[in-house]
Amino acid sequence: MDTLLNRNSYDDELNPNGICNCGVAENYLCENELISKLQSIQIWKTNYIYYPYSLGQKSLRQVLYRMMISSGLTGIISLLGYLIEKTATFLSDQEWIDSYIKLNRSRLTQQYAKVKKTIENIDNRIYIRPAKAGFFIWADFRSLLHEVTFEEEARLFQVICEHGVYLVSGSFLGCVQPGWFRIIFSVKEKWIEEILKRLKKGLDVYRQLTVASSV
Repeated sequence: MDTLLNRNSYDDELNPNGICNCGVAENYLCENELISKLQSIQIWKTNYIYYPYSLGQKSLRQVLYRMMISSGLTGIISLLGYLIEKTATFLSDQEWIDSYIKLNRSRLTQQYAKVKKTIENIDNRIYIRPAKAGFFIWADFRSLLHEVTFEEEARLFQVICEHGVYLVSGSFLGCVQPGWFRIIFSVKEKWIEEILKRLKKGLDVYRQLTVASSV
C-alpha cells in the first residue's frame, strides 16, 4: 500500500485521479507559511566548511570530528554548523513562532469541526470521538458494518480505498473493536472537499454491497 500511495498520490493539479492519503499524520494547514519562513532564512558562513568552527563545545566538536573521520564522512561536519545555526535562527524568532502556533491551532480547530460535521452528516450513525488536539479523527463505523467483525472492517476499508481514499483501520492500530478508523484531517485545505466526496461515495457503495450480500 505504501508503494501504491507513493506512486499514485493525489494532487488536484498533477494527479487528480490519485489516492487521497488520510493515513499519515502530517499537518499541511500552515505549509505555505512554514515554507516561506524557512526560505527567508539564508545562512551560510564560509567558516562552516572548515573544522574546527567557532561555535559549539570543544569536546563535542572533537567527538564529532573523530566519529566523522572514522566513518569517512568529514564533509558532514560542515553541514552540522549550518543546521545548528539555521535551527537557532528559526527558533529565536519568538514573535513568528507565537503567531504560527496561534494560526495553526485556529486552522486545525476549523478543519476538525468541518470534517467531523460532514462525516456525521454523511450518516448520522457514525460516531466521532471528541478530540481537543491532534491531526486525526477517530471514527466509529461499526453501525455501518453488515457484521461487526474485523473481516467486514477490512471489506469496508477496501471499498473506501477503491474510491480513492486511504484511511487507517482500527485493527491495524491494535483496536480491540472492529469498525474504527483513523482519519487524518490536517491535509491541504483545498483537498478536503474531494476527500469527503470520495468517502461518501465509498460508503454509499459499501451499503449497497452489504444489502446485496444479505439477500
